[in-house]
Amino acid sequence: YMQRCGCELPADLAGDFAHPVCHATDAVVYGTSTKKDVSGGWHDAGDYGRYVVSGAKTVADLLLAYEAYPSVFGDDLNIPESGNGVPDVLDEVRFELEWMLKMQETNGGVYHKVTCRNFPGTVMPQDETEELVISPISNTATADFAAVMAMAGRFYEKYDADFAKKCLVAA
Repeated sequence: YMQRCGCELPADLAGDFAHPVCHATDAVVYGTSTKKDVSGGWHDAGDYGRYVVSGAKTVADLLLAYEAYPSVFGDDLNIPESGNGVPDVLDEVRFELEWMLKMQETNGGVYHKVTCRNFPGTVMPQDETEELVISPISNTATADFAAVMAMAGRFYEKYDADFAKKCLVAA
């Protein structure tokens, strides 16, 4: 939850990591003038970029942990979706999956990442205000995306059949 991008993280839920909406502008596809809405997803651990490959790995790990030990994942972790009848780990994973879906092009390929051109240094996310740039489609991002979307289709069927189908179609 603390890595969420494109939304406010209020102090009562995020404590010292609270911040207003960040990175909510459209991003330009590298080498073009085409702009896309790629808001959402999780900030990377080292910067405020959002990366399909590392995001997909994290999504897969969380889904596999939930599959192995569903009883330890409740619906009460104090995130905005808590109490909605869906384990909070699946709510959080969905936040990343929804962003990843925005990173897929109509031809099925998936853009590798979205970042600013320059590393901002040590600033809060709302203070990184340079233009967002979407890196080109990559085989790695596309393959990782397809794998986790296929997994997601299985995990979300019980909670949201339409979203599960959307993930499977995207895969």
